[in-house]
Amino acid sequence: MIYNVFIGTGVVAILVVLLAERQYQRKKKVQLYCITDTVTNTACGISDRVFNIFFDTIQFVIWSQLYTYVALIQFPSNVFIWFLCLFVVDFIWYWYHRLGHEVRLFWAVHSLHHQSEEFNISVGFRISIFQSILRGVFWLLLPVLGFHPELILTVLVFHGLYQLPLHTKVMKHIPWLEYIFVTPSAHRVHHGINEQYLDKNYGGVFMFWDRMFGTYEPEKEEVNYGITDRAGNLGFLQAHIYGFRQLFLPGNLKLTASEKRKYLLSKPSYVPENLKGKNIPKVVQFEVKSELSKYVLAQIVMSTIITVFFIFNRSDWNMNIKAAMVFFIFWTLASATLRFNQISKLLIFHESIRNACIAMLAVYLYWSNLVLWYFALPVLLSVIISFALLPFKNKNLAT
Repeated sequence: MIYNVFIGTGVVAILVVLLAERQYQRKKKVQLYCITDTVTNTACGISDRVFNIFFDTIQFVIWSQLYTYVALIQFPSNVFIWFLCLFVVDFIWYWYHRLGHEVRLFWAVHSLHHQSEEFNISVGFRISIFQSILRGVFWLLLPVLGFHPELILTVLVFHGLYQLPLHTKVMKHIPWLEYIFVTPSAHRVHHGINEQYLDKNYGGVFMFWDRMFGTYEPEKEEVNYGITDRAGNLGFLQAHIYGFRQLFLPGNLKLTASEKRKYLLSKPSYVPENLKGKNIPKVVQFEVKSELSKYVLAQIVMSTIITVFFIFNRSDWNMNIKAAMVFFIFWTLASATLRFNQISKLLIFHESIRNACIAMLAVYLYWSNLVLWYFALPVLLSVIISFALLPFKNKNLAT
């Protein structure tokens, strides 16, 4: 019950922030969103959520075993223990998050979240599947300390949802609130590459950890967002591997085991002498041709619809159906995040086949009584809209 309440509240909060950002854009006459960045952010979020559908199950089994056989004490599940767990979760998060910025090995995983040079609610979705795995190692402490797996799950859902609306420019700095809670202003500082903002404000819900450990910084000047490498707009796949490409740069250099270990565990700002000027990987910018921008956004919407229904209906589906859903979700994400800088006959053929396959899957699931009409209809409408947006008659169609 509480899980569904948190999910519902989170969805409402996201919608409120979206509406506030739209009003902010009109009032300030500024553009908060860039299509390429938003597409990559959302694609990362969808892939992370799909991955976690399976990973969360594995985590829960491990938590249950640790709670049953290893826990130092077994706490009861009540409101007081829930808040105690939230404090512990946020304390662990602070150190996990801080290590993610101060140790190159962990930064390779976490840097994806900071690559965006925009700051809006979609940046909150920009999470790497590798980050979920790394974070899961830290969460193993929770059942060992004695928190019940189901209680851990609800706390982590709340903890994650709280942080999503922090990714926005619409809320001003409220100094008194930041004595206790992380605010959008404090989190804007965390995403900043201004010299005084680097490696600050690691808390997820509570700000007092940063005050205690000397990493708090209030927002005083306009924030510049992104990573110090200024990687630009990266596609879905490039965004995931960028940090690892940088991590493995010394691979071709003749370094001793000690030097390699030092590099892996060093701060991301540390650059060895023989890597200076060579420490930024070359990337190809993710671009979307203007004629295809609405089509690409339609594919992201389609992926989101399929993912949402996957999350809430997966218990009724066998592994074959689940595998098919995962395949089509990632196929759609791959299509949406390819470098659509040329409209070709091959692209249109490929997209027509993919959309037709998704339509057939939706019809099959409906006629097999595996989904209800409110799943099949939105998917079919998305397919129809996608076909309508494909530029079949474009004069510049390449072969």
